[in-house]
Amino acid sequence: MSRFIGIGSIDTSTLFRAIARATLGIEELHPEVRTLMADVLERAARLHQPWMHAAGIGTDYPDGESYYDYLVKYAQRMRTPRFWGGVTDLAIAARVFNINVVARTIIGGHADFMRFPATQLDDERNTVVSFFS
Repeated sequence: MSRFIGIGSIDTSTLFRAIARATLGIEELHPEVRTLMADVLERAARLHQPWMHAAGIGTDYPDGESYYDYLVKYAQRMRTPRFWGGVTDLAIAARVFNINVVARTIIGGHADFMRFPATQLDDERNTVVSFFS
């Protein structure tokens, strides 16, 4: 059964509030969700650093920054309360919490949906996260 999670307040924690509410049932746990997701991203970056370096992945970032450095900095920014969650974070949440995330977006008055599967799309585990009330 799909669930729709809508968060009315729009602040820098809206995405993390929605994920906390969808997975833990309490949106006030959003700081813990934010930290967990940043930790997972940073661990994944460290785990894959040798492989990414050997494959030459991500060496074209600004100032010659590696993809590993980019991910670590992204995780550090994610930890700050002023960081707005986005598409990357929805993909991380799908994997961390083993849920399928379907996000409704509105661009130029046109509504669309983005899907981020946990492993494969399974309508029984869909969680729709809406940033607009």
